[in-house]
Amino acid sequence: IYHNGGSVSFVAPYETLEAANVEGTREVLRLAAATRVKPVHVVSTLSVHFTPARIGSTVHETDALPAGSEIEGGYVQTKWVADRVAQLARTAGLPVSIHRPARITGDSRTGAHTTDFFYAWLRGCIELGAFPRESGVLNMTPVDHIARAIVRLSLDGSTAEHHYFHNGAVTVDTLADLLRRRGLAAAILPFADWREALRRDAGNALAKFSAFVDAPAGDEPLFDCSTTDSLLAAHGLACPAADERLLSLYLDRLGVSNVTATTGDLT
Repeated sequence: IYHNGGSVSFVAPYETLEAANVEGTREVLRLAAATRVKPVHVVSTLSVHFTPARIGSTVHETDALPAGSEIEGGYVQTKWVADRVAQLARTAGLPVSIHRPARITGDSRTGAHTTDFFYAWLRGCIELGAFPRESGVLNMTPVDHIARAIVRLSLDGSTAEHHYFHNGAVTVDTLADLLRRRGLAAAILPFADWREALRRDAGNALAKFSAFVDAPAGDEPLFDCSTTDSLLAAHGLACPAADERLLSLYLDRLGVSNVTATTGDLT
C-alpha cells in the first residue's frame, strides 16, 4: 500500500486536519494488518524535523523524531503524529517504510507541475520583478524522481526511513540572473521592501498565499540522505541536478517569457 493521501493547509489548525492526516493513516495501517499483512509505504515530510533545536545541525535518516511539543503548525503536527503512528505500527510487526521528501517540484523531463506554493512563489516574484534576499536556496526534488525512488525501494522490501533532500540547491541569485538573461526584471530586495511591494500588487499570483510570506524564510536543518541515495544508486537512480537546466525547464513550462513585471524594472 502506498499512502500519500492527506489534507494540506499551512493555516488550518491541527483539529481541522487530524481526520484526514492522522486518522486516515490509522485506517491505512488497519487495512494493511487485516486478513493478510501488506507492506505499507507512508509518504511523510522532512518538515517533521524542522525544529529550532535542529537548525544548522545534520539530521540522519536513523535519527529519532524530535519531541512532538517542538513541532509548530497544525499541518506539520498532524504529519508528525502520523509518522510516529507508522513507526509504532512497524514496531508491532507491520512492514512499514516511511518516505520523507522536502520540496517536491515539477517533472524533470516535461516541467509539468501543480499550482502549489513553490510555483505560485516563482510566478509571483516574476510578476513582481523582484525576489526577497532572504529566500535562501531553492531546494528542488523533481516529482518523477520521488515516484521512481519510492516504487524502487518498495520493490526491494524496504522497511526503514528514507529522506529525499537535494543538497545541490541553487540560490536566488542564480534564478535572478537566469531571468535577467531572459530580459525580465529580477531585483533582489530586502524582505521588508519585497513584502511591501507584494502588498501593493493585489492581483499577484502570491496573493492567496499571503499567510506564507509575512516573514522571511527561516533556517533549516541539513539532511544526510546518503543511505537512500546509495540504495537508489545501485539501481542507477539519481536525483536530477538542481541547476539552471531544471530551472529553465520550469520557467519554460510557466511561460515566463509572456509575463510582464507589474512594478517595472526594480534593478
